[in-house]
Amino acid sequence: MAAWLPFALTAGMVCFLIFALAYAFLYATYRTRALLLWGCGWFCHSLRNLAILWSVHDGPKTALLITEQSLVVCTSAFLLLGSLSFAGLRADRRLFWTLGAVLAWIPLAVGLSVPPPWFYVPTYFLFAAAQIVNGWVLLRHGPRAGVGRLVACWALIVWGLHHLDYPFLRHVAWFAPWGFTIGAALSLLAALAVIMLYFERLQHDLRISEERFRRLFNTHKAPMLLVAPGSGHILDANQGATEFYGYTREELQGFTVAHLNMLPLEELETLRREIMTGARNHFVCPHRLKNGAIRQVEVHSSPVEIQGRTVLFSI
Repeated sequence: MAAWLPFALTAGMVCFLIFALAYAFLYATYRTRALLLWGCGWFCHSLRNLAILWSVHDGPKTALLITEQSLVVCTSAFLLLGSLSFAGLRADRRLFWTLGAVLAWIPLAVGLSVPPPWFYVPTYFLFAAAQIVNGWVLLRHGPRAGVGRLVACWALIVWGLHHLDYPFLRHVAWFAPWGFTIGAALSLLAALAVIMLYFERLQHDLRISEERFRRLFNTHKAPMLLVAPGSGHILDANQGATEFYGYTREELQGFTVAHLNMLPLEELETLRREIMTGARNHFVCPHRLKNGAIRQVEVHSSPVEIQGRTVLFSI
């Protein structure tokens, strides 16, 4: 059974590194602090597997032991801080005092030759507590819809509970490969589920934002139109637009902007291109009402994304 250990450590190290890179890519895309902290946590966990693998290959060394146990603390800190940031919570000062105390314990215990399992108790119990709190935070503050929240929460909690046996079973030859394999499976599930949870939060926030926009659009007295940027087709109009132009909402949805705007088609195309590139978002032009009257209209227009589709929002 012990022959499994190098394979389990290597597979875990590679997978955690891939997840760290995935979180780094997501951070570069969305610039969310939680993603950066989570990514640092999984990178530390990958390095921890490397340190253990090195120790298995070359034999126990003091420097590797201190490094590996310090990486356990760093992983705990980054993953928990990431979840607190995701939930909009501030880390308590006592957390940093606890992390500092456990980090100080590691070289002190080495110097005092504290034997296992007591040498490992502070670091692994800290890790267990951090992941249990981590799971609770995500369960409490994640969006209710979707499975990512539940999977991430319980994977982290079970992963944390699993670490409570590490100080006592880590050096049991027949159990070590099983223990690392179970831990790797739980942590990889947690890493994937947290990404799912993050995108569920994005969808939840986007849905709320679109609902607010829709309420504003429908109830505002100023005339507002949603226009397809390519064809100029009017996708929607609010009550202010129906009152101003004299058409019903259904009639306006059957028109293109050219039906209302009296500028030549070439100028309209130029305007749409300038609006889409951000070169221009304000202009004055003549509009024809249903009764035939011509009004000079001051228009503010910019591209917005609604339900994954870019449209021109014109006021």
